[in-house]
Amino acid sequence: MYAKIQDNQVAKFPYTVQDLRDDNPDTGFGKDIPDEMWGRFGAVRVIVTGQPEHNPLTQKVIESTPAYISERDRWEQQWQIVSLDAEEIAAIEASMRNDNAARAKQALLDTDWCENPSVCNTSFTPHLTNGDDYDAYRLILRAIVVNEPAVVETWPARPNSVWSS
Repeated sequence: MYAKIQDNQVAKFPYTVQDLRDDNPDTGFGKDIPDEMWGRFGAVRVIVTGQPEHNPLTQKVIESTPAYISERDRWEQQWQIVSLDAEEIAAIEASMRNDNAARAKQALLDTDWCENPSVCNTSFTPHLTNGDDYDAYRLILRAIVVNEPAVVETWPARPNSVWSS
């Protein structure tokens, strides 16, 4: 990643190979352009840095203009943490509610088989001996589907099937 520097300021970022060629039409550039060649044309390599930690429910990270870090003698990518507005927060919460409801619906579909009357019927062998565990599990899942919470503190653990022999 490169930036075009003019008067010790970032004039353009990102500055691409195509930008370099467009700005210097009389110069032939090979496929791989070394950093020193970029430097001859006023461009510098920008060191990619990781985004800072933030709360994705209330904040977002925006890339800002690269900065020269004198202690490291290099240009580095910079980030800014910005608070989300009410509309963005509402959209995130709606997405989380939808995701939780969809996950709960899928878990219900995955355990629909345990609701078949013959599965827990003791006159059949084998039969499910812990049907009550599945009933409790599915009750919690149905509450998530109906209430659509944005956050589910603890997802219920799916019971292991215990069959009579």
